[in-house]
Amino acid sequence: MTRFIKISGLVFLTVILYGCYNYHMNREHNKEDKELESILKPISTPDKYITSESESNYLETGWYYISDSLNGTKRELDKMENEIYYLDTIPILTHENFSKLQLYKSNFDKEYIGLAIYFDDHGTLKWKTATEKSVGKNLALVINNVLIECPRVNSTITTGVSAINRDVYTPEEIIMFKRLLEEQTNGKENTRNTR
Repeated sequence: MTRFIKISGLVFLTVILYGCYNYHMNREHNKEDKELESILKPISTPDKYITSESESNYLETGWYYISDSLNGTKRELDKMENEIYYLDTIPILTHENFSKLQLYKSNFDKEYIGLAIYFDDHGTLKWKTATEKSVGKNLALVINNVLIECPRVNSTITTGVSAINRDVYTPEEIIMFKRLLEEQTNGKENTRNTR
């Protein structure tokens, strides 16, 4: 019985410490997010990111499998002339699965601003399955019908997070993407509240 009490106490302490750590880290990330947004000038959204959903081959915001040219929808990777991919027409997950958007600074090769996209529980499971099926292949991120990212998957991702981290985008453009995704995510919440 005493062993059970000790183990229960350790588990409880671990949960408390983990919760405090997550609370502190979220506060720090939110602070960094606000600082980055405050020092950068907002830009207006270019027309190519504002498209009509009535287009016959419109792809909604989300992650997609790469397909073959016979079955896929053709897209050119944004800011990469002649880099063409054919995307599956059904998304793996959509903006409805995005639960949090977080700006971050990276110093990997050269300093740039990126955008972490966190998924809800359902999106995390879909992401795990998709990355597991796609090891050694590419997946595609589309925002408002524009192909933004097409990274190669090196291993299964179980954490429920992806990112926009191509250094071809200026920090202001990354913030614009964050704003576009927030508008879609907030629209999703507003739709839920009206039902």
